[in-house]
Amino acid sequence: MPTVKQKAKKSLQKLCIENVCKHMDTLWCKHFLDYYYKISHWKYVIGPFDGILPSLAKEILVCLKDSKQLRRHHLYLLISVYAKSVDFSGCDTDLNLMLQLTLERCYMLQELKISRCMKIPRSILNNLISTIDTLVSIEAASSNIGDDFMSVISVYCPNLRYLDVSYTSISNRGLRTLVLQEDLDGCHDARFGQCRNIALLKVIGCQKITDQGAAVILEELKNLQIFEYSNLVGAIRIASQNKDLVLKLKSISCGSESLEDEDFCEAVLLNTNCDKVFITSCPNLTETSFLSLLELDSLTELHITNDICHNPISFQYTCSPLLEKFSTSLHTLNLYSLEHVNIQLIRDVCIRLTDLTLMWNINFITLQETEPVYSYFPSLKTANIFSIEVDPGDGNGFSNLTYADLLTIISSPNLSKLVLSHCSNLVDEIFLQAAEFSKYEFLQHLQLEKCSEVTYEGLQDILEGSNPLETVCLNNCNLITRRDYTKYLDVIRKKKWNVKVEWS
Repeated sequence: MPTVKQKAKKSLQKLCIENVCKHMDTLWCKHFLDYYYKISHWKYVIGPFDGILPSLAKEILVCLKDSKQLRRHHLYLLISVYAKSVDFSGCDTDLNLMLQLTLERCYMLQELKISRCMKIPRSILNNLISTIDTLVSIEAASSNIGDDFMSVISVYCPNLRYLDVSYTSISNRGLRTLVLQEDLDGCHDARFGQCRNIALLKVIGCQKITDQGAAVILEELKNLQIFEYSNLVGAIRIASQNKDLVLKLKSISCGSESLEDEDFCEAVLLNTNCDKVFITSCPNLTETSFLSLLELDSLTELHITNDICHNPISFQYTCSPLLEKFSTSLHTLNLYSLEHVNIQLIRDVCIRLTDLTLMWNINFITLQETEPVYSYFPSLKTANIFSIEVDPGDGNGFSNLTYADLLTIISSPNLSKLVLSHCSNLVDEIFLQAAEFSKYEFLQHLQLEKCSEVTYEGLQDILEGSNPLETVCLNNCNLITRRDYTKYLDVIRKKKWNVKVEWS
């Protein structure tokens, strides 16, 4: 059954941190507030948290931040002189003071997190970067940083190994300064280009970065293993023209309209060590080129997004050989807008598949030539299914996932997260049949959206059964009424279960 609310649900450390946060102003900060706060700016404070590990002080700060209780005076007491990691992600208020105290105190800082901060004071940040030369990791995704930030990093962070600047205004100019001895104007300057030890670089969503800029990174960073860029194949094509490439990338992606078959094949053959593949169909890229993926040493993740106007990818011709070749290594499969998806083949071949996402697929086929090996997915833990019946009258509609295919997914005994959207074949009987194979002993998250044929009675064995449910979302399911919602809340209250429920 869902877990009962109890103190043992959380670790003793977590309980202590929450208790400290609860009494932060009335106990822990009281002396500082009464005698010192607002009198002056204090570079150093001997406070109540000096006797604990810097990592614990950081956890208290993060807990206050996440619960929206973080105040200016807390910073003076929680930012430790010995801190090696600070997390200011999502903070805009008092960010000046956060960075100023970090600059003044944290001389051993190795990890800086400032993602989702849109009011970063660039002068203080640049001063911080130029003062602390021990930084190994910087996360600044979805923030207001620019090329000037990259140029400062390129000069003062020779030990940097992890950098995330996704969804920022970074351009090719800033990217080049990381690895080349040139300033933002393209003039030679030996001070720049010091970040040559980067192993992980994320630039997804940076609209000003092109294949030319990404190619420079591939050419210069010899230890690069993870490079999150939307069109790696295009960047590899350019880089391979300039010099002989030796790649150690763990993933490969393509999504440019200018790519040709030979470009994709060359990228794969230059990087046979990669085990994660992200494919978006392109006008000049035929299905034949994708068969070059059979040359990979291993494949753990496969993500395919189809554009039916640009050489649509066939499940039968492209996916089937890959699934059969990498049946024992593939654990994540995401398919978007494909035709003729064969759920039975995926189930019987991919015995180690743990994550399955099916979104907006055109239709599904059933080719039962032999007896099925399994009646369910033996290793599946997460299933995210969007299946809708749409017939616009032009022959380009979407068909729903069949009852049998839906049953084989729901029957998986190791499911921990199940998300079903717009599934018209989801009826009460399907859960009764699935109960033959699964007791949902690991199910923690259940989400149904616009599944209009299922009722509360059909879900009752799951909702009130022996499983560790933590969240239940029932949105726009017409046969699940407010009365059902209220009834379930009463059951949760009476049995003291720790379940969060959302209904609409």
